[in-house]
Amino acid sequence: MKSNVCKIFVLGFGLSLFASAASAQGIYNDGHNREWRPLTATTGLNWQQIASVCPPGVVCSGTVGGRDLSGWHWASQADVRLLFSYSVPQILVTPNLFGSAYFVPALVFVEAIGPTDAVYQETYNTEYLGGRTSTKNPDGTVVVASVSSSWPVFNGTWTTVSSASETQSSPYVGVWLWRWIVEPCRADFDGDGFVTGDDFDAYVLAFEAGSSSADFDGDTFVTGEDFDLYVAAFETGC
Repeated sequence: MKSNVCKIFVLGFGLSLFASAASAQGIYNDGHNREWRPLTATTGLNWQQIASVCPPGVVCSGTVGGRDLSGWHWASQADVRLLFSYSVPQILVTPNLFGSAYFVPALVFVEAIGPTDAVYQETYNTEYLGGRTSTKNPDGTVVVASVSSSWPVFNGTWTTVSSASETQSSPYVGVWLWRWIVEPCRADFDGDGFVTGDDFDAYVLAFEAGSSSADFDGDTFVTGEDFDLYVAAFETGC
């Protein structure tokens, strides 16, 4: 009797999560001035298709695979890692997190955005949320970042280092896309609300140190292109 009751409870739990997930398809506010597009709206696209309208570090413009991506930014691996860190800060130092301690954060996160794949059974349930980033690995593969939860053996998995070929697509993997809620003044590098020589000096120091904060185009590399983009922003002001 106890076994049957447990099975009914687990099944009911899974069904209730399915109903919740089905409705969780709205734009996700991360609480840090960015909105994220539901990944279910962009499944089935490969990296090359996305890059044709979303050059890394540039605002997307155009339609691909019947999906209009205009106005969104294609998230880099670093962007998604930062997003994940709001739920699991350890991801900033460990790119793969796995275990029961990460189950609840994973379940809450996936439910908030909506899973790109899910299985609900009497004895096993899992929800998966995966998306392609704009970042490429040195070997030419592309970075896929994902979160999953499973129960009744409770487990959560977070990773920002999965990979796929640039021509590979999947009905279960979407695209990590974000946009600003309030457009920040990027020339105000020190964040004091004013654009002065102090901002320029602070950027130069960050650039010379190769700091990720100097990566102005979001391609995960600090190059002369980043410096030129900052100079243009500084000259334009806010």
